[in-house]
Amino acid sequence: ADRLSAHGMTIWSLEYRRLGDPGGGLPGTFDDIETATDSLTLLHGHGVGTDKVVIAGHSAGGHLALWAAARHPGRFNGVLGLAAITDLARYAAGDSDCEQSARQLIGAPPTEAPDIYRNHSPSEMAQHPQTFLVQALRDSIVPVHQAKALNLPEARLTYTEGGHFDLIHPDTADFQVVLELLQGLVE
Repeated sequence: ADRLSAHGMTIWSLEYRRLGDPGGGLPGTFDDIETATDSLTLLHGHGVGTDKVVIAGHSAGGHLALWAAARHPGRFNGVLGLAAITDLARYAAGDSDCEQSARQLIGAPPTEAPDIYRNHSPSEMAQHPQTFLVQALRDSIVPVHQAKALNLPEARLTYTEGGHFDLIHPDTADFQVVLELLQGLVE
């Protein structure tokens, strides 16, 4: 956030209840994102320009950004998912700790709550018309098939050479790709 701010962007870092927090998971986590994005219009009253708003997030935050933009496309000029979980049911079917946390987020495995997974999975939703993804090819936490699940045109899907956290580390080549994409979306 500091590096993006240093490049002239106003950053609003949304906090939300996470697993382990009181009320974290369904519905609390999603309610928090709804409340925050509902409040965008209030920022204008505090001198913050709201004419070019891009929602972005990394990993689980990428999932939430895509979900919010799909639900309320008029609120955002664009959305950028970084190593975003796009197919929640497929991700939750995995065995890693991170994949199991997707089951905890929803409160049930995909086989027991298919409708809930569909309603919270960006790959099952009509995406914002300015949706972009960046996926690191050596990501061992969010596999490349997650980026492909949105079926975006190739021009809106960018692959980088790094790993999962390189996308958000300001001193990496992967972060420079993210910075350039964000600058293009807000200009």
